[in-house]
Amino acid sequence: EMSVRLSYSEEKDKDFGVNYRQVDMINSRVDFEGLKNAIDDTCKAVIIQRSKGYDWRDTFSVDYIGEIIFEENSQLKEISNSTFYECTKLESISLPEGISEIPYYLFSYCTNLKTITIPKSVSKISEVAFYLIKNLETVYYNGTIEDWCNFEFEDLRANPMSLASHFYIKNENN
Repeated sequence: EMSVRLSYSEEKDKDFGVNYRQVDMINSRVDFEGLKNAIDDTCKAVIIQRSKGYDWRDTFSVDYIGEIIFEENSQLKEISNSTFYECTKLESISLPEGISEIPYYLFSYCTNLKTITIPKSVSKISEVAFYLIKNLETVYYNGTIEDWCNFEFEDLRANPMSLASHFYIKNENN
């Protein structure tokens, strides 16, 4: 019989070049100033746990997020599935240049999302990325019409043009 016990070990992570910093929440809200101060050029990921996990740990509520702004010249390359799932107050978002895919359930149940800007670097939108989005009004795309026509949409509902009233090609790179 064989058993394996896995546990978090900050020392073991350091052996692999992984550093960990924790920013505690303040009154059940993200400490954005503390988060900003904790991030430096070596930071590769910011993970915000939405579930409580432990009695003593506050849960992160997406109820107060109305807009998400990425830092100019962000080095972000990937956004995980369901990252903005159920952000019902999210009204506007401009995804950063550099990400290549809008993954599954990214904006699902974001019932008040009205405006999205998609960078030229995106070439794939997963089938349920915009599931149950009912108020999308405007989509801006920062590439060319040729780039848009080469997109990989996993199904018709993956194309935000099927949901929005207005679609604009910004073509900022030409």
